[in-house]
Amino acid sequence: MADPAAAPVDVTDVVFGGVRVRKPVAVALGCAVVAAVALVLGFSVGGKGEDPTPWVERVSSVIGWGYFACWSMSFYPQIYLNWVRKTVDGMSFDFQLLNVTGFVGYALFNVGYYYSDAVREDYCKAYAAPGDGACRTPGVRANDVFFSLHGLALSSVPVAQIFVYGQGSQRFHPAVAAAVACAAAFFTGWAVYLAAAGGRYPGAAPAFPAGGGGWAARPTSCATRGRGWTSSQG
Repeated sequence: MADPAAAPVDVTDVVFGGVRVRKPVAVALGCAVVAAVALVLGFSVGGKGEDPTPWVERVSSVIGWGYFACWSMSFYPQIYLNWVRKTVDGMSFDFQLLNVTGFVGYALFNVGYYYSDAVREDYCKAYAAPGDGACRTPGVRANDVFFSLHGLALSSVPVAQIFVYGQGSQRFHPAVAAAVACAAAFFTGWAVYLAAAGGRYPGAAPAFPAGGGGWAARPTSCATRGRGWTSSQG
């Protein structure tokens, strides 16, 4: 029996794993996957109450997970192609190295703003509403965190494939390698600096009153996590 992937491929066909699929069907399947991910995760993964009304937060969540699905799909074809060919010929080494470096910074940003009460408290104080001091918290959502971590993991795979399959005649550009080394040194130095300061900018007020209590013990001027301006009274 003839191999379907060995026959000439029409421009309207998509071949994946030896299976030929008509391009309109492939596009429809891709849209269905995006819609399914957006709806399932958008309605099942709870937020932190960033929006003042539940339906606004839910719509925002669905759209956010939709962008996660659309963008995340772009990582897989290059990884799959490298794996099938067992080579990285033709792939831009510099782009892959810069891409993973960017995702390191993006993941640190999102994780810090989403999970760190100290960071969120500092943000609240820095952007308190004039007059009543109402709180405004970062707009980072769960889908932002998941996308950045997922992107970091997948963007690391092509870089690993470079060393697994061999570089051939291609090399990293010295300027790009130097820029990435500087970025790595900056991330490391900044992490050490913050760790020495107890995880906060030196001179910043404590995130919570003495005795702990977590986010619930924050000052009344930062009494809500609502996105946008919200009154701390009442």
